[in-house]
Amino acid sequence: MKANAGLSVPALLFVTAACAPPLMARPVPFRNYDRMAKEADVIVIAGATAARDTAERLDLPGFSPPVTAVGVETAFTVAALLKGDLACRNVSGGKTGFVLHRLRLQKPAALPENGPGLVHFSPGSRAQYLMFLEREPDGRYRALSGQTDPGLFIEGLKWQR
Repeated sequence: MKANAGLSVPALLFVTAACAPPLMARPVPFRNYDRMAKEADVIVIAGATAARDTAERLDLPGFSPPVTAVGVETAFTVAALLKGDLACRNVSGGKTGFVLHRLRLQKPAALPENGPGLVHFSPGSRAQYLMFLEREPDGRYRALSGQTDPGLFIEGLKWQR
């Protein structure tokens, strides 16, 4: 006896595709450690000491509806410089280090699906981070990825100082 389901394979594929939720994807930069090491101006292990918002407000590129972000300058002290020439300056409490320019969401609850890979730091904590950075023209540093996905190029380390 022959079973007949009543639907052809193309019809079944059409129905499946029509009923599936839309995929939300955006391109994100991916680099392995070798490539990140070659492209970074500076590779450093550092801990955050202070942070302050800047007057900068901008919409992150590639998101609809717009996702508004606020500029943040985070001061870091260096535990180890692994590559590059880090332009250190007085960052807080007489300590020398560098300033990371990053973004945070203006409205954290407004994080869209497949949203940006932003980073957050707790200044004064013992947490340290492995950072692949590039120098901005004004002397601050930013993640090698740019501002939308710095979490791909700044990693929290499991051990603490």
